[in-house]
Amino acid sequence: MKRFVDLRHTQVDAAFAFYCTVTDSFEKHSGNQTWDSAADFMDDYRGSDIQRYKSLLPEWTFLAQGKS
Repeated sequence: MKRFVDLRHTQVDAAFAFYCTVTDSFEKHSGNQTWDSAADFMDDYRGSDIQRYKSLLPEWTFLAQGKS
């Protein structure tokens, strides 16, 4: 199972990450484990399951300005 992790109120310099409960680890896509916006994540994601991830992203991630 994939979990969305909000990092905005932590000391991590990023807005969110995804955690996999099957592997018990944070996911890595294109070498990154954290993102600032949905656009940043979608730029890094390689695979056929993008709709699954998009359904887990809250609205603020689509409104956020990323680092791109």
